[in-house]
Amino acid sequence: MGVFMNEKDKFYAPIDKQQDCLAGMRPLGRKEDLDLLPQPVATFQTTSTVSTPICELHGQSSRREQAMKGLSYEGRKRTEGALKKSAQWFNLYFQQTPLAVIEWDTDSRVVDWNPSAETIFGYRKAEALGRSAMELILPESAKQHVAEIWNALLTGQGKFGSINENITKDGKTVFCEWYNTPLIDDSGQVIGVASLAQDVTGRKTAEQRLQFLSYFDELTGLPNRALFTDRLSQATVDAHRHGRLVGVMLMDMDHFKIVNDALGHEAGNLLLQAVAARLKHCLREVDTVARFGDDEFAVILADISNAEDVVQVAQKILEAFKNPFEVSDRELFITLSIGIALYPFDDGDIQSLLRDAGSAMYRAKELGRDNFQFYSAEMTARVEKHIALEVGLRHALERGQFLLYYQPQVDLATGKIIGMEALIRWQHPERGVVSPADFIPVAEESGLIIPIGEWVLRTACAQAKAWQDQGLANLVIAVNLSALQFKQGQLVQQVMAVLEETGLAPQCLELEITESLLIDGADSAAVSTLEALKKLGVTLAMDDFGTGYSSLSYLKRFPIDKLKIDQSFIRGVSSDPDDASLVRAIIAIARSLRLTVIAEGVETEGHLNYLRRHDCDSMQGYYFSRPLPADEFAALVGSGKTLSLAEEQAGSPPTLLLVDDDPLVLEAMEFQLRCENYRILTAGSAAEGLELLALNEVQVVLSDQRMPELSGIEFIYKVRGIYPNITCIVMSADADLETLTDAINCGEIFKFLPKPWNSELLRKYIRDAFRLAMKRRKG
Repeated sequence: MGVFMNEKDKFYAPIDKQQDCLAGMRPLGRKEDLDLLPQPVATFQTTSTVSTPICELHGQSSRREQAMKGLSYEGRKRTEGALKKSAQWFNLYFQQTPLAVIEWDTDSRVVDWNPSAETIFGYRKAEALGRSAMELILPESAKQHVAEIWNALLTGQGKFGSINENITKDGKTVFCEWYNTPLIDDSGQVIGVASLAQDVTGRKTAEQRLQFLSYFDELTGLPNRALFTDRLSQATVDAHRHGRLVGVMLMDMDHFKIVNDALGHEAGNLLLQAVAARLKHCLREVDTVARFGDDEFAVILADISNAEDVVQVAQKILEAFKNPFEVSDRELFITLSIGIALYPFDDGDIQSLLRDAGSAMYRAKELGRDNFQFYSAEMTARVEKHIALEVGLRHALERGQFLLYYQPQVDLATGKIIGMEALIRWQHPERGVVSPADFIPVAEESGLIIPIGEWVLRTACAQAKAWQDQGLANLVIAVNLSALQFKQGQLVQQVMAVLEETGLAPQCLELEITESLLIDGADSAAVSTLEALKKLGVTLAMDDFGTGYSSLSYLKRFPIDKLKIDQSFIRGVSSDPDDASLVRAIIAIARSLRLTVIAEGVETEGHLNYLRRHDCDSMQGYYFSRPLPADEFAALVGSGKTLSLAEEQAGSPPTLLLVDDDPLVLEAMEFQLRCENYRILTAGSAAEGLELLALNEVQVVLSDQRMPELSGIEFIYKVRGIYPNITCIVMSADADLETLTDAINCGEIFKFLPKPWNSELLRKYIRDAFRLAMKRRKG
C-alpha cells in the first residue's frame, strides 16, 4: 500500500485514495486547515517551468478570491498558509512515495517522472521526459492492451487499473500494478493522464509459483497428482465418446532408496530429474507422465486402440532404462516396476484405475522387478494384505506382540560364546510368528521402525543386564539400527537414556549399522553421531559389509570397530571363487585397519574351516546355534557349550587330493603313492572334490582333465580361486595343449602329467608340488 504521509500529524491515505487525490487534486493536510478551503473538484495543470502537477480549483481564481473576501485578515492568512503547506506536503509525497508517479500528455509522452519511477524503471527523469511510454517501458506484447486503455482514458471514460509487464532500462522484465486517471481541464478537455505504478514483481512471481506448484512437481517439472487426475478424467471421457482405450501406468524405481541413501539426496534428485526426462522421451505428445512423489511416476496413454499398444510402450520404457544414468560422475543402472490398468476393462472411476495400477505394480515388484504387469483381482488382494500387515504392525507394539530371540556369537580361536545378536520376532495372534523379512520393510516404509527399534534396544539391554545379574558371563549384545533411527537426530540421547535406565555397561552394547547409511552421511551429522556413540563406550559394527557401496575411505573415516561379513558371501565360500575372494579380501582389509571380523550365516563345517584358515575372528550361524528365545539362550550359555574346533596336529603328513571319475585310476595312483608319506583323499567328481577341500586342509590337488561336470582345468580354476595356496596338477590323455599352456602360464596349473603316466614322474611332480605349496603358505 502506498501512502501520503504528513510527518507531523501522521496522516495516511491508501493507494486508491492517493489515486483519487491525483484525479481530484484535493490535497491532504491537517484537517483544521483543509476545513477552511472550498471543496470543489480540482484538475492537474502543468506549466513550462514547473514539472510537478499543481492544483487549480474549478471556477478560476476569482472564486478563490471571493471565498477569501469573506474571511478576516487572520482567517485569510491561515487559509493561505494551509494552501502553501498542502502544496509542500504534496511535493514531499511526489518526491518520497515508493510509488512511481508519472504524468503523460495526450500522446503518451512523459511530462513528469518522480524518483520512484526512476528506481522502478531505471531511467532518470531527464532521460524519460518527452519519451513515449510505447518505446520507453512497454514490451511488444503489452502495446495493444495499453493502446486500448489509453484511448479509453483520452475519451474521459474513467479510471483504469491493471497489472502489466514492463521493461526496465537494463532490459529486465518487471510486473507493475497501474492506476491511470485522465486529467481534465476547466473546459472538460482531457489534457493528459496521471499514473501511479507499483512494482509487484515479487507478488506476481509468488502467485505464478503457487499456481505452478498447484499442478506441477517442483523437482522434475512434470504434472503432479492433481493435474494427472484431471487429465485422466478427460481422457476417459474422450475414450468413452470415441470408443477408444486409456492405459494407466503406475511405476516405481527399483531400489531407489539404496541409491539415495548411498549417494545422498542431491544425487537422488539429479537421478529423479534424469528419469523424468527419459520417460518423457519414451512417450507421445498426447500422453502424460507425472510424478506422484518420491520415486513413483504415473503415465496416461490416451487414445489407444488395444492392449498391445500399451505393451509396446511398456517394453520401450524398460528397454530405455537398460542404459545407465550419468549422475555425479557415476554410472547408475535403474530399473522400473510397472503396473498397468486399462479403461474401460478395469474399474471405471479414476481412483479405482489408480488403485488397480498400483496393485499391478506391487505384483511386478514381487516377481523380481524390472518388468510390467497388468491388473488382476488377485493383485488387489495382495495389496490389501500388505495394508492389513501395516495396520496390525501399528498395534503389535502396544499389545506386546513383539519378542526377541538371541543368536550366539562364537570366538573362532577358543570356541567360546562371546556375545549374541538380538533379533526381533512378531508373534501375530492369527498368522503365528511373522518373519522379519515380511514386516521389517513395512515398518521402515511406514516409519514404525523408529518406535520398534527403540523397543528392541531397551529390551535387549535390559535382558543382557538381567543375565549378568543372574551370574552369566558379561556377553556383548548386538542390536541393529535402521537408517531412520540413525537419522532422527535423537539416537545418542536415546542410547544414553537406555544404558542409564537398564544399568548395562556401554562396553557390553554393540550397535550394528549398514554401510549405505554411512555413505549418505559422509559429510553430515553421521560422523558426529558415530563419534558421540563411540565416546559413550559402545562398540560400532558395520553390518552386511560388501553388499553395498563398500569404500575403504569410509572405514578409515568412521570410528568402526568391527566388520560383519554378509551371509550371502559365506553361503558360497567353499564353492564359489568370487565369494571366497570377497571373504578373504574383507578379512585382509579388516586386518590392515585393525578391525575385528565376524561372519554371519555359518551353516556347515566347510564354512567354519574356511573362515578359520583365513583368520576370521568370530562367527554366528546355524552350525553352532539357531536364534533362541531368552530362556533357551540362557540355558545354552549356562551349559558351557563351546564350538568344537579341530586342530591340525604337529607333524601330521601333508594331504593330497586325487580327483578322477574313474575309480580304477584312483586306485592305481593310490597304490603307486603308498610308499610316500602322504595323507591321500580321493573324489570321483569336481563337486565331491570341493566338499573334501572344505573339510580338510589340502596342499596339493591332482585332477583328471576329462570329467563330466567340469573339466580338470575348470575345476582347478575354481579350486585356486577359493584356495590360492593350493598347488594343482592336471593329468590327461588328450589334453588341449593351448588351453593347458595358458593355464600353466597364468600360474593356475603347476604341472601337466600325460596319461598313461610315468610312476617316477608322478612322484616327482607331487613332491615338487608340496614344496611349492609349503613355500606359498609361508608367504
